[in-house]
Parts: sequence; C-alpha cells; structure tokens
Amino acid sequence: PRRQAVLRQILKNKVTSSSIYWGLRYNYLSYLNVFPELDEKNYDRAIAQLIEENYLSKKDNKLLLTIKGQHALDEFKQQHYFIDKPQLFNKYDLKLWKEILRLMI
Repeated sequence: PRRQAVLRQILKNKVTSSSIYWGLRYNYLSYLNVFPELDEKNYDRAIAQLIEENYLSKKDNKLLLTIKGQHALDEFKQQHYFIDKPQLFNKYDLKLWKEILRLMI
C-alpha cells in the first residue's frame, strides 16, 4: 500500500521529512520535481477515477494497485517507452527549453 499524498508531493518537489522517507521507501525519489506544476485537485480526481475503474483500491487512506491495474501497467509498458531516468526532468526548465527552441527555429 502507498500513501496517496507522497507521490504528489514528490512530483511537485513539496518535500517534508515524511515525504522523503516514504518516497525513499517506495522508490519514488527519482521522480522528485518531475511535475512541479501538478494541480492537487486534478491529481486527486485522477486517483479517484482509477479507484472507480478498479485500477487502484484504497484502504485506510493507502492505495494499492489491483490485478486489473497491474495488467494495465504491464500492457502499457509493452506498448510505450517507459522512462528509465525520470530524475533528468527535474534538472531542466522545460518552459525555458521551449522558448530556446522557438528562438533556434
């Protein structure tokens, strides 16, 4: 089981000692600051939808990937490129890169 808020805090780089601890335990730290503009309401809605569609289950405020969710994840990984080093995204300002790219074209 995973705590719902931990991944959101890691993605946004809203770190506390608790989120760092659980991020380390869950092996999430490579996703630190990958999505700094993540909207909490949209994130919570997406989690609620995954629960409703039975990809995740929630018990005692902790999330667990269901069998259906694991199958969907496995299928996704077979059909799509899966990022090996997501931590690279936290080193670059993507907005700045877009502006630089526009100037280069």
